[in-house]
Amino acid sequence: MSRIVDTNVWVVAEGDSWPSEMCVQTCLDWLKGFKESGERLVVDEASFGNESVPGETVYKELRRCLSEGSYVHDLFNQHFMKDFLFDPINIEYDESGAELPDHIHLPGFEPADRKWVALHLNHPEHPPIHNASDGDWIKSERDLENAGIEVIQLCEAELRQSVKEREDQKE
Repeated sequence: MSRIVDTNVWVVAEGDSWPSEMCVQTCLDWLKGFKESGERLVVDEASFGNESVPGETVYKELRRCLSEGSYVHDLFNQHFMKDFLFDPINIEYDESGAELPDHIHLPGFEPADRKWVALHLNHPEHPPIHNASDGDWIKSERDLENAGIEVIQLCEAELRQSVKEREDQKE
């Protein structure tokens, strides 16, 4: 089996984000379990190519966001990279990021995050997408569900509360 893991899960596990210690520990434990499972990480083929794509490839984003020397950085490099435990999937890019089929509408969804949806749709097993702290996944959940896209929220209650508070502040 393979997993799609939004970069925010890795970043939260480093402890460098807004969530509570419980969320940080949840993400860290989940990543440790992912490592021990022997499952593969789904990435875009462009991550291992020389071509430049709009936005960032999965690998480039992880490289930019993870702190060198952290446990999570080392987990990625010493486990996934070292043993090449990846499922590289071809996805197409347009000028703003990964392309999605015309029938999938994600208004307000960050273009850089479309790559995770494209990976899910183009992978033969359609593995779930794992999220910890990105509110776009909550705000777009009906559209994602209607498109048959499964998102696993690792810190769901905390994230829902954060999204609600931000929405209340706008009113």
